[in-house]
Amino acid sequence: MYTYITNRDSPNFTSAKDTPRDYGMARKVEGITIHHWGDPATNPQFDNVVNYLCRANGNTSAHYVATGTGRKVACIISPDHTAWHSGNAWGNARTIGVELDPRARDEDYDVAAELVADIRSAYGDVPIYWHSYFRATACPGKWSPDRLDKLSYTKRSAAQWGNGGNKVSPAPVVVAPVVTPVVLPKPVIIPVTPPVVEKPIVIVPMTPSPTSIDDTNTGVPVTDKTDYVPDVNILNKLLSKLLELITKIIGMFR
Repeated sequence: MYTYITNRDSPNFTSAKDTPRDYGMARKVEGITIHHWGDPATNPQFDNVVNYLCRANGNTSAHYVATGTGRKVACIISPDHTAWHSGNAWGNARTIGVELDPRARDEDYDVAAELVADIRSAYGDVPIYWHSYFRATACPGKWSPDRLDKLSYTKRSAAQWGNGGNKVSPAPVVVAPVVTPVVLPKPVIIPVTPPVVEKPIVIVPMTPSPTSIDDTNTGVPVTDKTDYVPDVNILNKLLSKLLELITKIIGMFR
């Protein structure tokens, strides 16, 4: 913010209606021309510069005078009219003249940037020119139009000039990081085949088979005997049964 001074008026200007007559073109704001007050070694003061540009019968003037000391801006000629500042017909008729503190300190840049933002709020995004653009001169000294231009875009204007200031930076947009879910591979289930447990071989001591012939006492089943003949064995059983039957018949007759 800066103190906006509007109670000082310079008589050194050309009215809008007379501008076409004196400059061959209508008064129209199409740019801003920056100047400095002079040699900073001479320690020029804001009030002295304002007084000088407002002197009677002067041949130089500007629309604004600005300084970072005390953060002050004086409007001494309305931008609707033509000030005498650039030494060039188009520069006078088509731009706004701004006199800046020649020390060009950070605070001077800050106030000048706010003033440029206010001017642009009223006249559009007009470019910044410098005095030496129009004629051979050391003006604007230490001032960098490029730095001032960039800084002005960080400033905001208000309904009442001088009440603007730094633009409020929007809160950073926090973007939640995109988390790609980790897809774990399905576990490979390997079937476990239970080990084959072989039954232990139990050696049972050989005992005589119930069908073995006692007199051999070998314990080998009859069916495994070398002298076993199945057919003979069946025939013997039939003969035994026949003898039993004959015996019973004979007993019946006794």
